[in-house]
Amino acid sequence: MTTIQAIRERIAKHPAGRTMTPSEFAGLGTRASIDMALKHKLDAKTRSHHQTVTFQIPDAPLPREIVIASIVVALCLYLFVVHSATTRHPFLEPQMFRDRNTVIGLAISFVWGFVLHGNLVLISLLMQELRGFPVMTLGLMMSPRGFGVMVGMLVAGQLVRHMDPRVLLGCGLSTLGLSAWAMSQWTADVSAWDVLWTGGLQGIGTGLGFVPLSTMTFSTLDARYRTEGLTLFNLVLFSGISSGIAVAVNILTRSININHATLSEYVSPFNELLRLPGAAGLLGHAQRSGLAALDWEISRQATMIGYLNNFHLVALLSLLVVPLAFMFRRTRGAAGSGGGGH
Repeated sequence: MTTIQAIRERIAKHPAGRTMTPSEFAGLGTRASIDMALKHKLDAKTRSHHQTVTFQIPDAPLPREIVIASIVVALCLYLFVVHSATTRHPFLEPQMFRDRNTVIGLAISFVWGFVLHGNLVLISLLMQELRGFPVMTLGLMMSPRGFGVMVGMLVAGQLVRHMDPRVLLGCGLSTLGLSAWAMSQWTADVSAWDVLWTGGLQGIGTGLGFVPLSTMTFSTLDARYRTEGLTLFNLVLFSGISSGIAVAVNILTRSININHATLSEYVSPFNELLRLPGAAGLLGHAQRSGLAALDWEISRQATMIGYLNNFHLVALLSLLVVPLAFMFRRTRGAAGSGGGGH
């Protein structure tokens, strides 16, 4: 959809009677090829890892499919960069990347999409697989997140006129990091209340940060480049979303396998804990039922560790990009003047 939008806007920019040159069509072709191949690669990687967790997907790809998609992405990206650097009418104007605010905004938007949606997918999987919540109940539990986004955007829309938007963006990112850190303290017996308040806090951070991020990204960009800049902003954001989901599932499945093998090493006749009176009957390793119970609990704890590893990563990335928020260049009419110059 982002590619289609970019093509429509690119065609609309041309004066009446002027057609697009072959060079511009080449830029469109390589750009579209990058989008489709990258999206297919990330989706294929996500489906491939889903096959190893708890349910089977019939169309899970072979490893060579991911490799082929990666080669196509690399080749088309090379062609796109060479085309943009050598043609007279590139699809994306290189002048845009000389604007510091735009470059910083694109970098933060990628991380923004990376940390938010992968986290959302993981919470849904966690509550369904480990806690057994039905889908309808889970949807109600996730609703405070959307309400928090609405409140955060309303508050940010007013505060951005009276305070430094860089501070507001930093507060939003810090709130995202705080909510992710709180999630990293969960156990396998996480309650619905924990999901409710952390989701609401994450929603508030999203609303607080996205308003100043979108305004500062284009605040110093020349007006003639803003249409292309907005398209690129959306492309980078959605690429971050796809990458975040793929990486989150990758970390989850690898963590499950690694931690299951690690925890299984402690299941031994020489482990004194398994000889305690309470564990001997329920988790006795001499009976099949006891071994099955042990394997179930090991799998449960290994899965939870996988989720916690992802939450730690989200918290770390959210806090690492906070310094980038203060690298934006301020413009006239910013905080303190009440002019709403952004």
